[in-house]
Amino acid sequence: MLKRLIIIIIYTVTCVIIKAQTSIEYYLSHAVDNSPQIKQLLNEKEIHTLEAERLRAVYKGANISLNGNLLIVPIISQDNGKTKLDWNAQSADRYYGYDLGQANSNLFLGATWTKPLLSNSSYNAEKERLDIEKSMSDNSMKLNIHDIKKVVTDQYILCLMDNNQMKLAENIIESLKAQYIIMCKLAANGLVKNSDLQMLNIECSNNEYIKEGAMQSYHLHRAELDIMCGISDSTHNDLEDIHLTPEIEANGISPFIEKYRLDSLHTVSVLKSGMIKYHPKLNLYVDGGVNTANFNNTYRRMGVSAGVSFSWLLFDGRQKRNLQRQTDVELRTIKDYQDRFMADRIRNRNKYIQQIKDMDIQDVKLKKQIADYDTLIDNYTSQLKHGELSVINYVTVLRNRMQVAQEEMTISANRELLINALNYWNW
Repeated sequence: MLKRLIIIIIYTVTCVIIKAQTSIEYYLSHAVDNSPQIKQLLNEKEIHTLEAERLRAVYKGANISLNGNLLIVPIISQDNGKTKLDWNAQSADRYYGYDLGQANSNLFLGATWTKPLLSNSSYNAEKERLDIEKSMSDNSMKLNIHDIKKVVTDQYILCLMDNNQMKLAENIIESLKAQYIIMCKLAANGLVKNSDLQMLNIECSNNEYIKEGAMQSYHLHRAELDIMCGISDSTHNDLEDIHLTPEIEANGISPFIEKYRLDSLHTVSVLKSGMIKYHPKLNLYVDGGVNTANFNNTYRRMGVSAGVSFSWLLFDGRQKRNLQRQTDVELRTIKDYQDRFMADRIRNRNKYIQQIKDMDIQDVKLKKQIADYDTLIDNYTSQLKHGELSVINYVTVLRNRMQVAQEEMTISANRELLINALNYWNW
C-alpha cells in the first residue's frame, strides 16, 4: 500500500512539473526572471535606497574632517650685522624676503566638525525627487513585464500554430494509410487499379513533407521562444493550448498614462533640486587642534574654536529663470507625447476590435466548410470501400479539406495574436 502511494505521489508531482514547464506561465516567469531590463530596474531601486541614506547624511547629519596646513616663509636676515637664513622668523628689522607683516610661517593641524542648520527644505526637495524616481522604476518594471508578456505570448501562439499544423498533417496521413490498407484488399480482388494505390502513396508522401515543414517551423519558433525567455533546457514537452479572451480596459490609472504623469513630476522635482543652490545655507562648525606661527611653541598652541558660516546666492546671471523656462518646455514635450499616445491607443484598440470581428465571421464560414467536407469525406470513404469512387476524387476532396483547415488554423492563430494585441492596449 505504501509503495503504491509513493508511486502515485511521484506521478502526480511529475505531472505538475511537466505542466508547469509547458504552460505559458512557465515561459513568462522565466522571461521576467532572466530579463536584464528587469534586473537593471531592481538594481536601480536598490541604488535609490542607498542614495536616500546618503542624502539624509548630507543634509541632516554632521561630518568630521581632518585638516592640515603647513606654511614656511624663510627670510635672509641681516640684523646685528650678521647675514643668516631664518626658516621661522617671528620678527626682523633688516631682511630679504616676504614682508613679515603680510606673511609668516604657519602650522595648522586639527579636526573640524560641521553641521548644517537650514537644510530641511533642501533635503525635502531631494527626497521628493528620489521618491518620484523610485515610483518611475516601479512603473517601468510594470511596463517591461507587460511588454515581455506581449512578446512571449505572441511567440507561444506561433509555436501552437505550428504544432496544430503538424497534428493536422498526421491525421491526414493516418486517414490515407487506413484507406491504403482497404484499397490493397480491393486491389487483390481486382476491384481497384494499382495506380489508385500509387496515388494514395503520393498523397501520403506529400503530407509527410507538409508535416516536416511544420515541424521545422515549430523547432525554429520554439528555439526563439527559449532564447527569448533565457531557457537553456533542451527537453521540449508539448505546449499547453491557450484561448485568450478580450479584456476590458482596466479601472484606475494605466501604467502607460502613469509614465507620463511621473515624467512630469520628475521634471518639476529636478527643477526643485536645481533651486537648492538658491536656498540660504547656515552651518555650525567646531574645530580643534594645533594652530601656531611659531613652530618652537607648537605643544602650547593646541586649542579649539567654534562658529557659524552663512551663504546665500542672490544673483547668478538669471540662471534660475532659464531653468524654469527649460522645465516649462520639457513639460510641454511630455504633454505632446502623452496626447499622441492616447490618440494612438484609441486607434489601435478600434483597429484590433474590428479585425477580430472580421476574423470571427471568417472563422464561422471556414468551420462550416470543414463540417461539409467531413460529411462528404465520410460518404466518399464509404463509396471507396466498395470500389464505387475514384481515388482521385477522394484525394482532391481531402486536399481541399486540408487547405480549408489550414486557413482556419491560421485565422484562429491570428485571432489569438489580435486579442493579445488588444489586451496589450487595454491594459
